[in-house]
Amino acid sequence: MNQKAIDLTHALAYQLTPGIHTYGTCSKGNCKNTARGSAHCPACVVGALAEEIGTEVAGRLHMLYNKRADINNEIQEIIGEF
Repeated sequence: MNQKAIDLTHALAYQLTPGIHTYGTCSKGNCKNTARGSAHCPACVVGALAEEIGTEVAGRLHMLYNKRADINNEIQEIIGEF
């Protein structure tokens, strides 16, 4: 994987990290989505990542990071019950 793809993978992970964060408008062009830290939103990051590693793999990474966030949220709900 080239350095740009690695950087974009980290950017996607950053955008989809669970927790309380500050958000603003996506910094890419005319995109109106929200993005953590006013960086590029997940959709824009996935689009750029798809150009580097292909749509299928970029989509799979997006799905996995979303699942990770969902799992972390479930864990926090369970821990909060004690």
